[in-house]
Amino acid sequence: MFQSFREPIGEPLLEWSQSIPNDGLIHLHLSVGSHALLLTDPESLADVLIHHAYDYEKPGFLRRHLRHALGEGLVVERGEAHKKKRKLLMPAFQQQRLYNMNPIILSTADLLVKQLRATIPSIVSSELHSKNMVDIKPWMSRAALDIAGHFILSHDFRTIYENRAFYNAWHVIEKGSTLSQLIWQGFSPELIKRLCPTSQDKQIASAGIYIRDTVSRIVDERLEQYKRLDKLPGDVLSQMITTGEFTREECIEQAVFGIGAAFDTTANILSWALYHIAKHPQLQATLRAEVKRGYEMNVPSEDIHRSMSLLTAVILEASRLHPPIPVTVRKAVRDSSIKNQFVPAGTCIIISPYVANRSSKLWGIEAEQFSPERWLSGRIRDGPSDNIESPSSPYAYLTFLHGPRSCPGRSLAMMEMCIIISSIVTVFKLTAQQENEPETRGFLSASPKDGIHIGLSKLNEDIHI
Repeated sequence: MFQSFREPIGEPLLEWSQSIPNDGLIHLHLSVGSHALLLTDPESLADVLIHHAYDYEKPGFLRRHLRHALGEGLVVERGEAHKKKRKLLMPAFQQQRLYNMNPIILSTADLLVKQLRATIPSIVSSELHSKNMVDIKPWMSRAALDIAGHFILSHDFRTIYENRAFYNAWHVIEKGSTLSQLIWQGFSPELIKRLCPTSQDKQIASAGIYIRDTVSRIVDERLEQYKRLDKLPGDVLSQMITTGEFTREECIEQAVFGIGAAFDTTANILSWALYHIAKHPQLQATLRAEVKRGYEMNVPSEDIHRSMSLLTAVILEASRLHPPIPVTVRKAVRDSSIKNQFVPAGTCIIISPYVANRSSKLWGIEAEQFSPERWLSGRIRDGPSDNIESPSSPYAYLTFLHGPRSCPGRSLAMMEMCIIISSIVTVFKLTAQQENEPETRGFLSASPKDGIHIGLSKLNEDIHI
């Protein structure tokens, strides 16, 4: 089984999906008497993600790993509990709430640019630094972390320029997203893990305590506000409290999980998008001109990703090629079926956004090439990011998944990424010095192994946003 998840995660599965003749299902032998099904076409994906979604849950080993890294949260909820809590949380993701986030995202993007401006002159040591090279991933993580804090808790963690301890704690957890950690946490007996924790276990536990203590204080303050009948901000935490359906501990766990799920995935897509922009100077110039025209026309920034088609296409293409979660796993909790084939309870199901997003059957012979134009040519309907579809099926693009377990923060992420990228390209010229594409690592979230180093130089004339 674990050969399926060797790094870069998703690549072995893509090779098999293209080399092994199949009708949408590939049978993978895991061990004596057990096997898994790899889903490779829209019909099989639709059965698991939509038609029989609650017949398939995250298996125990994956839930244990997720709990160790992020605690309890919506992603690890099962069955009716998941349905109920997702329904209760969804009002926090309504369009008006997203529009209300716009000034905060703009302010965060502005602060990010100021910090990057200040960083460039101080970069003088080492060969990389002499070329104004910046590892962009940590900066994207801090910006996305601060925005997630605002959206979920109405709290500014100030990690861009001040509170590095909170960011560092999350970085420890992100580094624990490895196959070896998955095997250890997912399959080792609980007694052994308690008696013989690894050094990484201890680091993750310490980081988790720090994060939960920080979030707990914010939750307790909000609960006091609620008791005093004070007006509450319109965030995810307030939504949980006002429903009356979440205990204090559940509010803390959902908030922690939500922050972790939101910021790291967004930061990864942002980093890859900036990498590709840096690699393609002509695209960068055209993109910069589009952003300039958009702001000269006074396009509301909350609608930027709906009006600037090339900017949207760049983000969609980067997220297609580099889905932050390249593989996820389900287990049949009851007898079910996929494409009218019987699937007995206990069967392991492998769903790979990496495979779907790079499928030559769905995307053509240039499926593995970076080509934002594919989103503008009519092959895929242009417009809001939640209307993505290929000529044959929406399952060609699985970065945010589909169905009742799809990412609820997709629209927020698109708006956030458009604003941050437009803010960066209007101030800096980006260049890429790395000849080879950065390698990825990680299981829960695939991150650039050694960062993404991009050259930044200030433009002679900024475009004021």
